[in-house]
Amino acid sequence: MSENIKFIVTEVNQLLDKNYNLIGFSALNPEDLLQILSDVLIKIQQQDAPKIDIKTETPEQSSVRILSALRILKYQPNSDPATFRQGVVRGDPETIYSILTWLLRHKDVVRQRAYLARFLVKVEIPSDYLGDPEISALYEQYSNMVNQFKTVHKEREIGKKNFEIAAEFTEDLKAMEKEKEAVLLRIEKMKTKAQPAFYLLDAARSLRMEKDRERDLALQKEQESKIMSGLQISFQGIERELQTLKRSGEEITPQALIQHLTDEVTVQTAIMKEKLTHEIEMKKKRIAALNSVRGYSYLGPDQITILRNKLDIITKEIQGLVESKIAKTDNDKMEPFRQQATTISNMKRNVLERLENTNDRLKELQTKLDEKREQSKMFMDDTAPKGEELKKYVSHLKIKSISYKRYRAELTALKAENGVLQRTAVILKAQAAQIDQGNKNLDLGKQSIPESYTPANAFSTNVQLSRMISALRVKIEPLLHEAQTLRQNARDLEDRYKKVSKARSSLVSNGSGNLLFEINQLKEKIAKNKEETEKLKETLLKIENMEQRIREEMNAQSSSDNSRGIKDEFNDSIAVEEEIMKNLTLQKETMEKDAAKNEKQTQQWNQITAIFTCKIKCAEEIVHNISSTFSTGVMDYIGFATLPEQVHRKSVKRGFEFTLMVLGETGLGKSTLINSLFLGDLYQDRRIPDAAERIDKTTMIEKKTMDIEERGVRLRLTIVDTPGFGDAVNCEDTWKPCLAYIDEQFRQYFTDESGLNRKNIQDNRVHCCLYFIPPYGHGLRQLDIEVLRRLHRKVNVVPVIAKADTLTTQEVKKLKERILADIEEHEIQIYQFPDCDSDEDEEFKQQDKELKACIPFAVVGSSTVLEVAGRKVHGRQYPWGVVEVENPKHSDFVKLRTMLISTHMQDLKDVTQDVHYENFRAQCISQISQQAIRERSKLKRDSGPHFENSISDTDRLLLQKDEEIRRMQDILAQMQEKLKATGQVGNNIGRSLNRNDEGSNILRTFCLR
Repeated sequence: MSENIKFIVTEVNQLLDKNYNLIGFSALNPEDLLQILSDVLIKIQQQDAPKIDIKTETPEQSSVRILSALRILKYQPNSDPATFRQGVVRGDPETIYSILTWLLRHKDVVRQRAYLARFLVKVEIPSDYLGDPEISALYEQYSNMVNQFKTVHKEREIGKKNFEIAAEFTEDLKAMEKEKEAVLLRIEKMKTKAQPAFYLLDAARSLRMEKDRERDLALQKEQESKIMSGLQISFQGIERELQTLKRSGEEITPQALIQHLTDEVTVQTAIMKEKLTHEIEMKKKRIAALNSVRGYSYLGPDQITILRNKLDIITKEIQGLVESKIAKTDNDKMEPFRQQATTISNMKRNVLERLENTNDRLKELQTKLDEKREQSKMFMDDTAPKGEELKKYVSHLKIKSISYKRYRAELTALKAENGVLQRTAVILKAQAAQIDQGNKNLDLGKQSIPESYTPANAFSTNVQLSRMISALRVKIEPLLHEAQTLRQNARDLEDRYKKVSKARSSLVSNGSGNLLFEINQLKEKIAKNKEETEKLKETLLKIENMEQRIREEMNAQSSSDNSRGIKDEFNDSIAVEEEIMKNLTLQKETMEKDAAKNEKQTQQWNQITAIFTCKIKCAEEIVHNISSTFSTGVMDYIGFATLPEQVHRKSVKRGFEFTLMVLGETGLGKSTLINSLFLGDLYQDRRIPDAAERIDKTTMIEKKTMDIEERGVRLRLTIVDTPGFGDAVNCEDTWKPCLAYIDEQFRQYFTDESGLNRKNIQDNRVHCCLYFIPPYGHGLRQLDIEVLRRLHRKVNVVPVIAKADTLTTQEVKKLKERILADIEEHEIQIYQFPDCDSDEDEEFKQQDKELKACIPFAVVGSSTVLEVAGRKVHGRQYPWGVVEVENPKHSDFVKLRTMLISTHMQDLKDVTQDVHYENFRAQCISQISQQAIRERSKLKRDSGPHFENSISDTDRLLLQKDEEIRRMQDILAQMQEKLKATGQVGNNIGRSLNRNDEGSNILRTFCLR
């Protein structure tokens, strides 16, 4: 603002021939500011009329005149039009200052607009007067003159621009001629200088040739070394093959051959007896059926109806026989054995089919291997190139390899794009087919009652349906076993594929990294060589100049002239420079003194202006509030803005609760970290078990509760420790006590919430689980993966790398990357930080970003207080120094504490309430509803067929809704699996999926109620 006022004062003094200063201009009243604005507008518009005194006009006249002039000049106010008009009428300093700054900064544009406005702004004539022919003719003539003025003005502007362009061209030509003369002079000087230095050019040429030769020899040496290494590798491979052949020849014995042949004979006999006989019987049955179909004559509609009637009679007889068999009391004891025999025969058949397929595949691969060997023999018959032919072949091979790599890269990019497009097409087709199938199922599901159903045969139809369901279950069991085996095989194949792909990608990345490193080294060498050549050129020029000066001085001495030498000139220049340096130091000292004084003075003036502006604003706000209250008579303050204060006061009075579980092996520093976090000693009386006690030790749950108060806020903190976790030799069931404790706390909260008195419910649910990972591993162990898979849907898991002081910075970084890769690979959902809102401050966003980047947290804990550089810190003493616990360079302890206590404690509680507890609550409600349905069905079976009529319409509707909800849940689960398979689900979607499951469970319970 002060800069704008300074600019306005200088421009107004020049334009109106005034002598204002900053203080006097700032002290002007609104009428004087309006007078200055009016004078500036009149001066810019270049009107011949005398200055207008605002005191002689009414406020309306002056405001209309100023606003019309600003409208003509196309001034755009920063505020809304109403407040702008009020500011102009009142002479508001801010409004006047903004208008003056705009006018004075754009004087040329404003003058041109004012000049054009004299002729282009048409005179407004009422429509009543335009009915007069003379006036209308004059108005048309006036409009034509305005259009002629437009065209003439455009031509004038174009002529001015052309003249300016021609003048610029002439100036450019003159400058180019001068540059040409200067360049010619420089060329002549360079020619004269270069004549005695031809021997240097010859030396440089020979040096360049020698360097090129040296480079060629280095390349040749590299090629020879590569060829030697390749030959050594091939020789080693041949030696390994020879050793394996010798070993295999020694291991082969007649007994092994006989055993192998007997195995093959048994397999072939099994195929002949089991598979081939079954296939021959099926083929024979197929042929007999086709022959019978061929033997039939044309069947008419009457014959078809007769056959259908016969079929109905036979089916009724079968149903009667089945019912009579079921009505018999004696149970068939051979039925389970028959089922086992059928499953075993099916398994044998499947194994034989797989064996046959693998044999066929083996034969195909063997034939391909034989073809490759024949081709290699054909290629090996040619003679190897030698001497110059080998060099030509190697150079040609390099060119081919470069082109091949480029084409291969393009081809892989195209293949990847094609694969992505094909995959998307397949996914879309599958989704369309699934939607069509779902629609068909919905259409088919509408008819739930069979056509032959009557109240009389209700019991018989129910019995028949139950028996059919049992028979179908017996048939489905072997299929389910086969599906499980196939799924296991598919998982194994996926794991192998992932391992192979990782190994291949690592090899490719290592090779490309080595090549890039060599390229960068060569570029750096080239740049260094260029710099050295430039430096040599500069030194050569200096040496030549010095030689010339020395020759001139020698000639001058031989001629016995009394002229000044180089030494005298250098002494004079040194003396001059010393005097300049002295003067500059004196000027610097005086400027530093003056700058300090000026800074103090400017600070005082700025403080005074800030105080006065603040006082003026406060006074205006008070006057405005008083006037608005007196004018309207109603206060604009309701009072609901104090709601956050009320919530804060109530929450502080009630206090807060937080439960933290620490999970990890003994010796990883869990207790030390908890003591360091909350500045206490919770485990004074703990006894560490020895090795003999750890063999059969089970996981125990140890709970510590303490009340903390800070600045009037009370927190009830509960620490759940798990001593004995992972200490036993057999760790299969080591996580079950932890899961049981979490479920028990959820169940206790659910029962308290479902009771009558819900006022004083104590929240003992686990809000966060710190999972300690040992630093000596290469990522997550199998035990860690199994535990995290069972925990991540029940509690907020935060992974922590224990004892990070045993690792270097690079090792910590690599371990974090491996842990995150394992978490992503096994689809473990750890605690996700919420995204920051757009209105958050930048400091909080940066802090949240740093916390997200630190997962998993690498921490160090210690209760020992040490003195480092005169300050007391918590740390660990080592021979090489001290590891500070609260130093961000040494560990992530401060960031973990910030996340756990300062920034995300309430979010951890909200996620526990909204996601994990709601899932548990929905499961409990669904179990209760399913139990009610089972009791209702049991009551229905016990009551007999008459209970069917007593079922109300609401119960039927509820059952239909339950079936629809289950069907929709199945469709949702299939869509989620497809999305996960395509890789479009990230870490942040897990929480939304859990909420979708929660919503569906709640909808089911609502419908059942």
